Amino acid sequence: MSLRALLAAEAYKTGRAVRSTLFRHRAIEDDPIFLVAWSNGFDSFACTAIAFGQGHAPPELFVMSGTRDRDLEVREFAAVARRFCELFDAYAAASSLVEHHGRTLEVPVWLPQIVIPNRATLGLLGRIGRRLVGIEHPDAALQGLLQRCAAHLLWIVRHADLPGQQLVLPCTEFLNAHWVGAMSALECESLFALEAWIDPPARMRGFEGAVDAERFSAGPQPKPEDAQSIARLYGVLESARKGAAEEDATVCEAQAAIERFFSDLTAPVWALLLGIARRERGVAGAAHLPRRIERDRIAYGLHQERLDKMLADPRGIRFLEGARDAALRRDELERAGALLEVEEAIDDPLKMLPRVLAGEAIEGQVHSVHREKGEGTTVELRTEEPCTLPPGLELWWSGAAFGRGWVIERIESAAAGSKVFLAHSLCKDPAACPTRGGRAVFSPLFFDDFLSYGLVLPVSAPWTHRPAA
Repeated sequence: MSLRALLAAEAYKTGRAVRSTLFRHRAIEDDPIFLVAWSNGFDSFACTAIAFGQGHAPPELFVMSGTRDRDLEVREFAAVARRFCELFDAYAAASSLVEHHGRTLEVPVWLPQIVIPNRATLGLLGRIGRRLVGIEHPDAALQGLLQRCAAHLLWIVRHADLPGQQLVLPCTEFLNAHWVGAMSALECESLFALEAWIDPPARMRGFEGAVDAERFSAGPQPKPEDAQSIARLYGVLESARKGAAEEDATVCEAQAAIERFFSDLTAPVWALLLGIARRERGVAGAAHLPRRIERDRIAYGLHQERLDKMLADPRGIRFLEGARDAALRRDELERAGALLEVEEAIDDPLKMLPRVLAGEAIEGQVHSVHREKGEGTTVELRTEEPCTLPPGLELWWSGAAFGRGWVIERIESAAAGSKVFLAHSLCKDPAACPTRGGRAVFSPLFFDDFLSYGLVLPVSAPWTHRPAA
C-alpha cells in the first residue's frame, strides 16, 4: 500500500485530513496579491468579474457590464489593467542587484506572489491576456496599458507551468501537495471541500463538512444556480439599456445589483484564501525553498526587462516560440521537475518515505563509521527491514547528495533487518558523512550538473528548421 493510501485511510478513520509533509514546500509571502475571478457560467471564455488586492485591505471588485459596446468594454478592461499593473509592477520599485549569467540584473526584494483558488482561475487569466493582446485602440496610452497587462498575465500563466515555481500559488494544488483526505481526485479540486477536511466545522467530521462545503464555488465557474442568477441579472441590465443611457437610474441600479451579487459570491472565497495563507504560513519552510524563491525573483526581473524592450518595439508584443525556444523551454521544464523532486525528498523525510517503501532507498541507524587513511570511508547501516538492493549499487546520503555517491560493498543479515556496508573512496570530510548513532537515508537522488545547467544551443537554427531559400 502506498503512503498516500495509508494517510487517506488514517484521514477516513479520524475524520480529518492528515498532513503529508513535515515542511512547507511552497512560499507564502507576508502580503501577496490575492485574486478571485468569475466567468458568467455559460461562456468559459468571458470574464464577468475579477477581484484582487492584498490581504490588509478589502478586495477591489471589477465587474464587466456585458455590453457589446467596444469602447465601454475597453474602458472596463482598462480599469482592471491599470490597477493590476500598479500592484504587480510595484514589486519592481524595491529592488536589489544580483549577478545573473555574468551580468548585473535588477530583481525585486520581495517575491511578487499571486494567490488564487485553483488552476482553472489561471486558465481564465490566460484567456483574458490573449483577449487584451488583440485589442486595438486609437488612444496609444490606453492600448499600451492593455498590452502591458496582457504581457503580465500571459507571462504569469506561462511561468506557472514551471515545476517548483513560487510566483503563482493555486491553493487546491498547494493543499493537495501537503495534506491527504479521504476524497476522490475530483473532490480534491473543490477548495471549500478540501478546507472542510483540513479544518472541519465544530462537531463535524471531514466528510460531513465537505458535503456542506460543496455548495460553494471558489470560481471561476459559479454553481449552476448562481449561473442562472447571473444570467437573470444581466437580462435585467440589457432590458434597462434599451433606449436609455448608461447614466440612467434604471441602468445604474441593474449594474449595482450585479456588483452586489458578485461581491457576495467573492466574500467567502476571499476569506478562505486569507485563512489558508495565514495558517499555512506558520509551518516551517523546507531548506531549499529560498533557492526557488530566488529563481522566481530573477525570472520576474528578466520579464520586466524583456517587457520594456517589447513595448518599445513598434512590432508589439511577440509570444510565438520558434524551434529553438521550444527546445529550451522543454529542457527548462524537465530540469525544474527533476530538481524539485530531489530537493523535496532531500528536505522532507515524508517525501523520501515512498522511495524507502518501494525499496529504491534504504533507511536505518548508523552503527559505525570507519575512516581509513587514503582509502576513504566505510559506513555500516543497520536497517529494520531486509535490504533488497544489490551490492555495487551507487547511492547518495541525503545529508550530502552531490558528487560521487556511496557504493554498497556487501549486505549481511541481522535479526529482522540487514547490515549494509557502504563505501565512499573520496569522502574524508566528517561533515560529508553520516554521524555514528544517528539515522541516515541513502537513495538514488542527488544533485548533478544536468539539474544545474541548461541546454546549450546555437543562436541560429540548423538548416532543417529554417524555411527553404
